Amino acid sequence: MFSEKESRTGTKLHILILMLCLNLCTVLFTSCTISEKENEETEKLYRALEYQAASLNNVLPQKLDLNTHFDSVGFGSNQLRYYYSLSNLSEKDFLERELRDSLYAEAVDRIPCTLWRPVYMQGVEVTFNYYSSDGKRILHFVRQGEACYQ
Repeated sequence: MFSEKESRTGTKLHILILMLCLNLCTVLFTSCTISEKENEETEKLYRALEYQAASLNNVLPQKLDLNTHFDSVGFGSNQLRYYYSLSNLSEKDFLERELRDSLYAEAVDRIPCTLWRPVYMQGVEVTFNYYSSDGKRILHFVRQGEACYQ
């Protein structure tokens, strides 16, 4: 039916196609394995952040000083969000008295580097939100764990 030359060429072609398929399967399997590992790590981090937020929320709100309250903690994918309120300062007072720099300096001083110590917190974005007595967000800033080591 086929000549010997055509048969050998067909066999070589089948072997080549088989090798390409095996290589493709290896690449796909490796990328699936990496994705599964990444998903596991992401899930572990998410659960750790969820646990930390829940643990803090169990003891919040807390009064930090005469006018500052640490109200709650939220979490998301690779981030924690801290919420504070100021009982003595309306948004209008904050803006009129140009208090952003002083409030920011106080807020940064209040953040202990121990927040950044756990391994799972490396690279986690932490957002700090301060609200006025009338419920308006007056200060918002983000810190990465590396900020403590500078």
